[in-house]
Amino acid sequence: MPSDSIGKLPKTHSALHPSSIGEWVLFDKSAAEHFSMFSSVFQWFSDLSTHLNTMKQTHFLLSSSAIALAIFSAASASAANIEMSVAQAIDASDRAIRCPAKLIITQGSRPYREGGYTLDGSAKLNAVAEGFTIATSDDFSVTWVAKLKAPYSKCKATARMAKVGGEAYQGHSYLRMRFANGKAYLILDMAGMSDANNFTPTILKKTVQNGNPAWSWGGTD
Repeated sequence: MPSDSIGKLPKTHSALHPSSIGEWVLFDKSAAEHFSMFSSVFQWFSDLSTHLNTMKQTHFLLSSSAIALAIFSAASASAANIEMSVAQAIDASDRAIRCPAKLIITQGSRPYREGGYTLDGSAKLNAVAEGFTIATSDDFSVTWVAKLKAPYSKCKATARMAKVGGEAYQGHSYLRMRFANGKAYLILDMAGMSDANNFTPTILKKTVQNGNPAWSWGGTD
């Protein structure tokens, strides 16, 4: 063995070759790029998830609002009681002459439709009179008549709208009643009324259902 090799250790590859260092640098750079790409994809999915959750919450709120609006609309379209107050005639104030203290009529608006409105009503007056028929009618007025029942047969009085839906009513009483000569008269009269466009509302239906007056009337908005 040559003398210059005595006591020298063989070369090892523990140190990286310059070309190997370049490969590691390229590897590290590529790994960083991949990591950045995966981070971007992860962020995109995260943003998408947040967006979908927001959409779900918005859909829930919109659905809840739609349900609330439907409930509100249904409540708005439900019928309301109209209380008719009765006032006896001056010459018929004898306490022996009995008249009904008040009468209840039901009327409600249909769901809103663009261009106009319609109200449907009925008067269950079986406790006071029986055998209602239409006595007279035209486009703006209708009068029903029936025979007063025995307890009220001598009643001489009139009745007007006093409350609507439990609230005091001070407007024009387009629903009125008369009690005279053993008969009861219910009048639906559009005279003196006008809608939002200054037209007179029109009576759309007038009939008798189950022995009681029933009607529909409406106008423009």
